[in-house]
Amino acid sequence: MDDIHTKTPGLTEVQSPASITIGMVDEKNIASLDAAAVFLNGVDAPPVLSAREERRLKRKVDLIMIPMLLITATLGAVDKVALSTASIYGLSVNNHLHGQQYSWLGSILSLGALIGMFPSSVLLHKSPDSGKYIACCSIGWSMMALFMPACHNWAGLMCVRFFMGCFEAIIVPGISLILAGWYKKDEQPPRNAIVFAAFSSVVNGFLAWLVGVFPNGALAKWQYLYLMVGSISMAWSLFVLWFLPGTPMTAKFLTKDEKIFWITRMAGNKTGMVNQVWKWDQAREAVLDPKTWIIFLLNIAINVPNGGLTTFNAIIIRNLGFTSKQASLLSMPTGIMSTLSAFVFSTLAARWHNRRSATLMIASAVPIIGTIILYTVPRSSVGPSMVGLYLVYTYFGPYVVGISLAQANTAGYTKKNVSFAILYIGYAVGNLIGPQTFRASQAPAYTGGVVAMLVCYCVCIGLAASYWFVCAAQNKRNHVSLEEESDVDVLDSFNDLSDQKQVGFRSWDAAHFDNEIVAEIVDEHVLNSRVDQHVDQYQHIKTKKSPHPFLLLRSIFVSAKTKPVRQAPSSSTTYSSTMPASDKYPKDTSVFIVGASVFGLSTALHLAQAGYENITVFDRSTTLPSPFAASHDLNKIIRAEYGADHASDDFYTDLALSAIEAWETPEWKDCFRKVGYLRLAESEKKQANIIADMIYFSVSTAYKAQTARRWFPDGSFCPMSSVKDIRAVVPHLPRSTDEEEWKGYVNKHAGYALASEAIRLAYQRCRDMGVKFVLHEEDGQVVKLIEDSERPGSTISIRSISGRDYLHRKDVPSVTILALGAHIGKLVPAIRSQITAKAWSVAHLQLTKSEALALRNTPVVNLSELGFWMEPLRITVEQTSRLEKIAVPAEDDPEDSTYLLKLCCHGGGWTNMRNKSSTKQYSVPPDEQYPTIPEEDEAQLREVVERSLPRVFHKRPFVRKSICWCADTASSDYVVDHVPGYTNVVLVGADSGHAFKMLPIAGSWVLKFLQQGEQRLDRWKLKIVDEQAKHEVQHVSWRIGAVKDIGSVKMMGSRVQDMVVA
Repeated sequence: MDDIHTKTPGLTEVQSPASITIGMVDEKNIASLDAAAVFLNGVDAPPVLSAREERRLKRKVDLIMIPMLLITATLGAVDKVALSTASIYGLSVNNHLHGQQYSWLGSILSLGALIGMFPSSVLLHKSPDSGKYIACCSIGWSMMALFMPACHNWAGLMCVRFFMGCFEAIIVPGISLILAGWYKKDEQPPRNAIVFAAFSSVVNGFLAWLVGVFPNGALAKWQYLYLMVGSISMAWSLFVLWFLPGTPMTAKFLTKDEKIFWITRMAGNKTGMVNQVWKWDQAREAVLDPKTWIIFLLNIAINVPNGGLTTFNAIIIRNLGFTSKQASLLSMPTGIMSTLSAFVFSTLAARWHNRRSATLMIASAVPIIGTIILYTVPRSSVGPSMVGLYLVYTYFGPYVVGISLAQANTAGYTKKNVSFAILYIGYAVGNLIGPQTFRASQAPAYTGGVVAMLVCYCVCIGLAASYWFVCAAQNKRNHVSLEEESDVDVLDSFNDLSDQKQVGFRSWDAAHFDNEIVAEIVDEHVLNSRVDQHVDQYQHIKTKKSPHPFLLLRSIFVSAKTKPVRQAPSSSTTYSSTMPASDKYPKDTSVFIVGASVFGLSTALHLAQAGYENITVFDRSTTLPSPFAASHDLNKIIRAEYGADHASDDFYTDLALSAIEAWETPEWKDCFRKVGYLRLAESEKKQANIIADMIYFSVSTAYKAQTARRWFPDGSFCPMSSVKDIRAVVPHLPRSTDEEEWKGYVNKHAGYALASEAIRLAYQRCRDMGVKFVLHEEDGQVVKLIEDSERPGSTISIRSISGRDYLHRKDVPSVTILALGAHIGKLVPAIRSQITAKAWSVAHLQLTKSEALALRNTPVVNLSELGFWMEPLRITVEQTSRLEKIAVPAEDDPEDSTYLLKLCCHGGGWTNMRNKSSTKQYSVPPDEQYPTIPEEDEAQLREVVERSLPRVFHKRPFVRKSICWCADTASSDYVVDHVPGYTNVVLVGADSGHAFKMLPIAGSWVLKFLQQGEQRLDRWKLKIVDEQAKHEVQHVSWRIGAVKDIGSVKMMGSRVQDMVVA
């Protein structure tokens, strides 16, 4: 447990708080660690930058690193492509080349790269700074370019080109290694596109044109070309030798704090930065990893066309009837096309999360079209022929996307070196073969080269699909054994372990492959096809509250087909973590957060992200999620409908849509299942209300844009007018449901969160950002707020049930944030009149693997008058920590896996009243949680099973029964406000059963409150009810059923009053 600022009874002296450190490394094992771990050893916690400051630092790094790497890679490539231009300026004639000798000048470069690759990789590995080694190689290939004009025969050219290949072998693997060590996985593809952009053709074309206008002199024009290229490259190489850093640790342009921050932000990659120790186990793993060889073969296939085009590009253009100077200028757009394709497809790969292989397949199809055009169009049609040639050069897009796959999915410095070396060998082999497919005897059609290109592009598509399936299989295996949610130090991410040795490492491709793509396509087709088909069937429903609701449906869904308009977020619901802290709560404030559930963890996370440094979270549970919290659950519904009855509910709809946006980001996406939400009703009155809601929420995005709030994507809602419609979405309804009169809708912009996994993720992110935790059944259970005797209303410490006091630092401002959910009334009696603890029953069915797979991808099914159930989940127990891990069922799960399907009751809720004989009675949860539910709730859940689940479950007993306690308010509004009587105690909570969906954003509301120093939103202020009303239980209007007290009902097996602790 972290050291904290404490005082024990009887002691007056207070110890200074211990400094928060990133971690310490074992000196005995320091040689085996990544250099980043050594650099961070014993360093204080990294500075927390705001989002704006982080973007500013990223721009600084980009503006220095990306141009340097781009120019280095471009000049290295110019040396190679210059051969094609030199050929049209007399190189072949002056050196007496004939037959295939010119083709071999293109191939020998790749042969040199093949031979020089492994020695160069070893030297790169041993080098303390990869940037310096690349600079030395750059000097070497610049010297070879300067030697080229001295050659007068084929043998001399072959010798120089061979050594040029040896020096240039390290360009791609070396620069890939640097990019992988400087940028996050999702930041790598677009930067790859820039760095490896084919500007070499543009530069070479310009230099070739420049040489073409030179007057004839003592040297041939091709010799002037190489002298220019070599001189420019040599001058740049000397600058790179002085300035280019291989890692953030050696960067001259970063301060120490910036280095620490940049290194720690890279920890999430789990791929390391640099380690000079050669690890044979990683080398062996690289050789045996199927992903290595798939990308190796991909590099061969994609570079066979590259080798041929690089060597014969200018010749092909000249064969279309252009002069040498025109051919040089017309070669320049090929580089532009290559660069554009690389940037477009790399950007798509970065934004289309975990679908890089699919992007690669799409990218490989484009040059196929260009090749067909180039070969089939007559040579006399110059325009179409040039279009075909330029389209062929989009082959560079899939090549760059392939590089990003290797960068993202390879960890361990030795493994990366070996893998990148093997991949470059594939590059070299492809370039070695490429020129040989363009036979001089087949000019000008070059049939062999065209056939080779078509075959290779098709092979690329097949290999990309193979890579996708391999990644999906590996991710499924890793998903079963996610890393345990214990205290993980930042240094653990820099242990220089390979990807296969890291528990929980996920390959960036097809992370959730399963059947989701097919399900999305089928779901989209089924749901949309039923909108117009069933509109008229609803027209018979008429109520006073919503007359003729379905007469509006057709116009609404017609408007839903209009193009969505991006919404400007509401000013009232958008909170920025970059706002300056208020004078009352600056960023060095001592922050105590009591309660480590949704509001507590989200608050800690947002405060830490905003730069608050002194945060400590207290909870009575030794593990998270806490069994005393409502978040201790398999899953929680994520939806944004808040009722058409009240326009003010748009406020919460906007918040919930903002939360869904957050759930869909890479940080939270793995904890969110967007399976949809099926809402059904049986009574005509309830159906009318549901239908009115659907009409209201189906208003087009374009129309709703006038409110300046977020709104549902067009087409999100689809009516369910009959059992036939419902079966299209939930095919496993029991046959007896044919006679039922269920009606409602499906909301596709909804689903559920893996609750326990999301809480553990939030906890771990807080830990990674330096938040301290006191998780102890006694020390973590806060029972009293201790006021400052000199400043009434100001809390200076909190006291746990063990009698231990935790003191705020006296040299900085302090704030205590209470996020205790339904338990808040035990600590703060004043709020009992506004916040009432209420509970609902939860139970589970245990399923077999085949049953769970059959119900996979089912939307949340909500029977409004009874209860709801959700997609079954697989439960595993981590062996060392004994923590439960939750996952979506998968085909390759072990046959004896445990699967649970969660069900929950609807109703007015249960209270647990205290002081019943007094006018000041109140409801708080029992002090212990018991595995039982009221008998009437069990009967209600059994009805849910019998009416909405397959017959095989109808008699199956419930397991894991429990009562989930929430903090209810009459208005269902949250509370973020100062506690009455205190100036530095803040209450955040009052979930009213709809808080978990807000986990990613709820902390921003507390951050906003601290930045403003007060609550300016009336609906979130704490409202103390008068004494006469304190004994009355606040009823929530939108809930169905009466509120009952749990102490007077019969539980399954015993009476609850026999178990509730008074």
